[in-house]
Amino acid sequence: MTQIVGTLKDSAGNGITGKLIVVLAGTLIDEATSPDTIYLPQSYTFSITAGAVDITLPQSETSRITYNFQFFKTATDGSLIEPALINFNALVPNVSPVQFASLVPTGLVNDVLDTGALRVARLISSTPALAQSIGGPFPQGAYSPTTTYKFRDLVTYLNRTYISKDLNPIKGVAPTNTTSWMVIPVEPNGSLILADDTPYSSAWNGSGKSASQDAVYDQVEDVKSNVALKANLISPIFSGDVIAPTTVVNDKSTKVATTSFVSSQTDRYFKVIRTIDITNSSDYVIAWSALDYSANCNFVSTYFEVPESGIYLFGGSIYFTNIDTGTRTFGAFLQLNGSDTLRICEANFAAAVGGCVPMNPIQMRLLAGQQIRIRTTNFGGTNLYKIVGDPSVTNWWGQKVASL
Repeated sequence: MTQIVGTLKDSAGNGITGKLIVVLAGTLIDEATSPDTIYLPQSYTFSITAGAVDITLPQSETSRITYNFQFFKTATDGSLIEPALINFNALVPNVSPVQFASLVPTGLVNDVLDTGALRVARLISSTPALAQSIGGPFPQGAYSPTTTYKFRDLVTYLNRTYISKDLNPIKGVAPTNTTSWMVIPVEPNGSLILADDTPYSSAWNGSGKSASQDAVYDQVEDVKSNVALKANLISPIFSGDVIAPTTVVNDKSTKVATTSFVSSQTDRYFKVIRTIDITNSSDYVIAWSALDYSANCNFVSTYFEVPESGIYLFGGSIYFTNIDTGTRTFGAFLQLNGSDTLRICEANFAAAVGGCVPMNPIQMRLLAGQQIRIRTTNFGGTNLYKIVGDPSVTNWWGQKVASL
């Protein structure tokens, strides 16, 4: 709040008793309070006794919202005597206390300056440092990083003239900083010094010298040579060993797949065979002989143990021979953890007849640690059959094709 003080007297110097009516020109918001305070344009009447003014009002200078001040002399019955002796608009300063007289416009009766300009003039005249900063530009000679420069200070730097455009004092900010300085378009105040043919390097940084054509040519040619070795952004053609980052497992984005990534996704395979005939009259879990499998694959005689969760593809064939007396049906199931899951092959054979029965290719979603087996069957009968131990006709293979 701003305290406003003063004395109102008539032309003979007698204090005047009356009413001072004050009203805002618009809504005034004070965000310094919590919660915010809103002052509305509702008038308020102060009683003035014997001319003594001592009132408080919220400052409005920051928000640039004026107050209307009207002072009426009052009759003996308290009524207002028209017209108002004072009627003016003014900002209430953000300093306290303030003289009521400094708010009242002076017009041309005794001053040529309006109230606002008068206050500014008084402030400047009472502050030498402020008075010296009015106007400009202010030549300061050669730039020095240890000197503090003000708005409109003029300096020379690297054969050029610069003027400060920073409203705040600056120190240690080189004139080449275009945020705080602006170059003045004048001729250099000295001879133009050409740089020698030293190749482009950090020595060029901050130098005010002009580079020779030869030095610039060498740098441009070097850039052209380097660009010629780069691949196009669109439809690039690579040569030599192209190295790219290896993406993480299960990445299904449009990133480049390196050989390492592809290997990590598919390097889980096996192929096993049966080399010895086996005759049976009931269900039989085939025991296999290893032929080929990856280092990451775990195959134990009768079963394949899933090394890593993913999608796996299985296939192969079994050669059955019917050694019973009549036509019989033989086939095989794929077992998951010891339980029949899928029938993968089936065929009918006459007595003493056999043949190679291919397994239906099976794609399965498997988890690490699960076990897969092949179980042959005569479908509940006791009919004799033989599994021929020939690698070319009795074999089983598996391959991981995708990660989960």
